[in-house]
Amino acid sequence: MQVLPFCEMFISRDRHAWIPTPELESRIKAKVESGLYNNASEVIREALRFIDTHED
Repeated sequence: MQVLPFCEMFISRDRHAWIPTPELESRIKAKVESGLYNNASEVIREALRFIDTHED
C-alpha cells in the first residue's frame, strides 16, 4: 500500500492545507504502516474520538 504524503490528504475544497510538524507526520505514518489504520484520516478520526471521550 502506498502512503501518500500526509498534507496531500488534508487539502480542503477551498485549497487550504494543514501541514503537520515532522513529528506528527512521523507518528501518523507509523500508525498507518502498522496496519491498524488504512490512512491518515482514520488516525485523525480515532484521535478526535479519543479526545471527545476523555474531555472533562
